[in-house]
Amino acid sequence: MRKNKTAENVIESIFVVLLVLALVAILLLQFSEIAGVVYADGESYIEAPVSDLKNNPSAGKSVIALSTDDETFYIPESYYVKLGENQFADTYKCLYLGEEFFITTENPTLIALPANASQDPAVSLTLKDSETEVINGITVDNTFTIRFAGYSEDLTKIFVIAEKDGEKALGFIAKNKLTDFTVPYESLKAAEREALLNENNFDPNEELPASTSKGIRIAIIVCLAVAAVVIFTCFFVSSKKKSNKLKQEDGKDYDSSKKYEN
Repeated sequence: MRKNKTAENVIESIFVVLLVLALVAILLLQFSEIAGVVYADGESYIEAPVSDLKNNPSAGKSVIALSTDDETFYIPESYYVKLGENQFADTYKCLYLGEEFFITTENPTLIALPANASQDPAVSLTLKDSETEVINGITVDNTFTIRFAGYSEDLTKIFVIAEKDGEKALGFIAKNKLTDFTVPYESLKAAEREALLNENNFDPNEELPASTSKGIRIAIIVCLAVAAVVIFTCFFVSSKKKSNKLKQEDGKDYDSSKKYEN
C-alpha cells in the first residue's frame, strides 16, 4: 500500500514540475514580446496612420502633410515625422528623411520611435528614357540619385529628393515621367501586415490598439504567475500533508506490530 502511495506522489511531483516549467516558458515568451518593444527616442514623433493595412499591399498617401516654403506634399502611410520647434500657431518645424520641413497640426499625438523602425521608405526612382524635370532651377535627370519622399494631393506628382555631386533639389516630378514603383510599408508595419494576412478571421475594425494589446499581455502574465503559484502551493502542500499522514500511519503500524510482538 505504501509503495503505491509513494508512486502516486512521484507521479504528482513530476506532473507539477512539468506544469510549472510550461508556465515559466509561457511567462518568458510573453516577457520577451513586451521587452522587444524598445524605444530609441523620446515621445516626439508623429506616425502617419494606415487606412487599410490588410487590403492595401503598399503604403499610399497618408493624411500627414509637410511643406517647404513653396510646396506641400503627403508622406506615405506608416512612416514617422519628428516634431521640432513651434514656429507660430499650430505650425512646427519637423524632420523627415534627414530634411527639415514644416507641419501644421493641432494637438498632435506624439509617440516614441520604436528602435527597429525604418524612417526612410528607401525607394529609388528612375525617370523614363529621355525624361527630365526642372526642380528649383536644377535640371534633374537619371544621373541624379532620386529618392521618393511623398505624394501630391491629387497623386499626379511625386515629391522627391534628388542629389548629385553635392547638389540637392527638393520638389515634385510628374508621376508619368517616372518608371513604375511601389512604396513598402515601414518595416514593423509590414511585419504586422504579414501577421494579419496569416490570420483567418481578422476584422480591421476590431483590431486592438497597441496599448490595449500590451495591457492584455501583461494581464495574461499576471494570471499565469498567480496560477503557477497556486498550483505549486496546492500540490506540494498536499504532497507534504500526505507524506506526514503516511509517516503517522507507519508509526501506528509500527506501534501495533510491537504490541502484537509483546
